[in-house]
Amino acid sequence: MADGRVKDHGYVVLCDDLTGSSVQSIQLKSRGFSPVQKIRHEGPDPSRKEGYPPIMVVNINTRMSTPEVARERVRSAVLSADPQDRFAKRIDTTLRGHLYDETSILLEMKPDTVALVVPAYPASGRTTIGGYQLLNGSLLEETEVGRDPTWPISTSYLPSFFNGNFPLSCIAIDHVNSGFHEISRRLLDQSGYSRIIIVDAQSDEDIETIAKAAASIPVSFIPVDPGPFTASYLFHLFSGKRRGVVLALVGSVSDITMEQLRYLENRFNVTYFFFTIGEEPQDILARCRKMIDELKGKGTDVLVARPSGNVVRGREKEVVKNLAKIGSHSLVWMDQEVSGIILSGGDTAIGFFEHIGAWFLEPEIEIAPLMMGGLIKGTVFDGMRVVTKGGLIGGHDGLYRAVKWIREGESK
Repeated sequence: MADGRVKDHGYVVLCDDLTGSSVQSIQLKSRGFSPVQKIRHEGPDPSRKEGYPPIMVVNINTRMSTPEVARERVRSAVLSADPQDRFAKRIDTTLRGHLYDETSILLEMKPDTVALVVPAYPASGRTTIGGYQLLNGSLLEETEVGRDPTWPISTSYLPSFFNGNFPLSCIAIDHVNSGFHEISRRLLDQSGYSRIIIVDAQSDEDIETIAKAAASIPVSFIPVDPGPFTASYLFHLFSGKRRGVVLALVGSVSDITMEQLRYLENRFNVTYFFFTIGEEPQDILARCRKMIDELKGKGTDVLVARPSGNVVRGREKEVVKNLAKIGSHSLVWMDQEVSGIILSGGDTAIGFFEHIGAWFLEPEIEIAPLMMGGLIKGTVFDGMRVVTKGGLIGGHDGLYRAVKWIREGESK
């Protein structure tokens, strides 16, 4: 696994009930991790394998306890862990439990950290807008949660749950919608004066972008969420250290493709390599090699090669040949730094496969209708993840989903 090669500490995810710890464990498992779920907080911890930092999900069973007991169990969990371990806090999707009490102990005992609260769980109808937690679009207090006999919720306003001795700030949905760079900038800025940052989110893509942004900056965050953000944050934190670049060869300049590229830019660090129709192939490759050398160590997630401007009718074969050469040479130049390749446009795909002498693919998944993810077989690039899609295939998030599938393979 990726994390075993780049980290020398573990992660401990504290959950306030058993059901939550099970949900969290499955979410981590789905991202390629092998978490150990501890059913009860008492008792011995599993032994650690040398060189492998485990992720342990612990049920501290505080949902129905007093605030004093909740704080003491968190404190005990921190003291019993390895001093190098980092923590995450799993909270209830409807904000039941001792949210501030448990988070505040982690902040006290880990003074160099910032709690990053992302309470949305879109798959179960929980979203966060304007600092308010919504259930299927309604304020929590206006749903059955407000009438819960054991833990009635009287407000959906998240800052009221985390108001205490630590400075707090929020990142609104408008800023989240602005994409990766804006989120990164605000997280870095606000972590300079806030110990608790609450972030709006209304989709799985929002959570993924927030996680990617958080993992990209030099701040030690404590994820505080119902599970999806923690799983995504740890995935990006661990896999990002491998510097894997997704190479995208884009022959189509359709409006759909351009929309997909814009969507991708707001969620990953994208670098473009453009070539012009009529440019000599040797000049194209020389410029490409220079760019790749300059990109090393700069955190590029996706390198997109595409023609500049519209493709003149009758010059399509020239574009295909140039993309095939760019792709094959780039894979060699970047060596182990490439995590996979996306081939956008049917002619682009067949041209690339012919150029590298590939006769076989091993299909793995239909990422979206008419967009396949698989493995290249029978060449020097055997086993490399590849996505093939037509230029008119996929919604606005088509390329994003392709990149996400490739990068998830890094942790397996």
